[in-house]
Amino acid sequence: LYSEITDSDGAFEFLATGLQYENATLVKHGRLVHLNLHGTCPYELGVNTYAKIKDPDFIPRGTRYVVAAFASGEGKSGTGILNIKTDGTVNIIALQYGLNWIYADVDYML
Repeated sequence: LYSEITDSDGAFEFLATGLQYENATLVKHGRLVHLNLHGTCPYELGVNTYAKIKDPDFIPRGTRYVVAAFASGEGKSGTGILNIKTDGTVNIIALQYGLNWIYADVDYML
């Protein structure tokens, strides 16, 4: 079964001010979900809760940790962790300071 929701469908509830996406898409193929996020994500070092998946069909039954790419406007780049919890929250675990763009193209199982 294939289904897709995007930011324009109201896929996310945004919990952080200043958050903007150029792309936010969740695609489900059976139990596999592909999440693509690209946009600004102001954050502090450590764990940052910044959005929540609203559709329960796309929320994992167990907490997921996936690697995501981050960048800044000054050409700096690095990696961080995207944490998707069973309550639908999507968290950034920031490992470096000064990276304010997220490029997440990840898969997880429901």
